[in-house]
Amino acid sequence: VPNKDLIESYIQNYKVMEHRRVIFHLHIDQEATPMKKIEKIPEIVHTIIDVTPHNDIERVHLKKIYGNVLVFEVSYLMKSQDYHLYLETRQQINMQILAIFKKNKIKLSDHPNVNLIH
Repeated sequence: VPNKDLIESYIQNYKVMEHRRVIFHLHIDQEATPMKKIEKIPEIVHTIIDVTPHNDIERVHLKKIYGNVLVFEVSYLMKSQDYHLYLETRQQINMQILAIFKKNKIKLSDHPNVNLIH
């Protein structure tokens, strides 16, 4: 690794980490989801994460549009460095998102790994 890359890079020391920043993306099928439902996604996801213990929600935003795929970026801080707790919490959040999206007929994209050009 060139020295320039090391100097310009941010290094995260996980041994002294007091919290864990979690960032993930939701890929929504724009054609199969009514606009009124799409507009509610930030509020829905914000509420799910906000009521889940050990978390501080930072943001939920529509970040990118790729054809029929809407990409929402979600960011929150987990107030623990425990990896097992992180996985359990992340699973709980994911399950709640799936259940509420299904109930509200918000369709996730069938192709979340589309080639995204940044």
